[in-house]
Amino acid sequence: MDSPAALCAWIVEKFWAWTDWDEHLDEVVGRDTLLDSVMLYWLPATGAASATPVLGEHPAGERVDLRAHEHDRGGHFPALEQPALFTAEVRAAFRPVR
Repeated sequence: MDSPAALCAWIVEKFWAWTDWDEHLDEVVGRDTLLDSVMLYWLPATGAASATPVLGEHPAGERVDLRAHEHDRGGHFPALEQPALFTAEVRAAFRPVR
């Protein structure tokens, strides 16, 4: 957390690895969005806490099954990468409880 450049590199690498892009990352995530993401971690100093591996583990050490929806398009950030598909899924999920 003592280097904004290292934080930026870490976050950009996550977007690079976890998004669905063809030739350029800019196709999916613009530079302003990347900078916004870096600033959201840098200003409140939450970057180190965000790097803690917590995926799939319960605090008691028990395994937790996580539901995942897979699509032909998009990656880890569905609302950012495929907003129309994401919106349609959210609407469909909540339609029965209207």
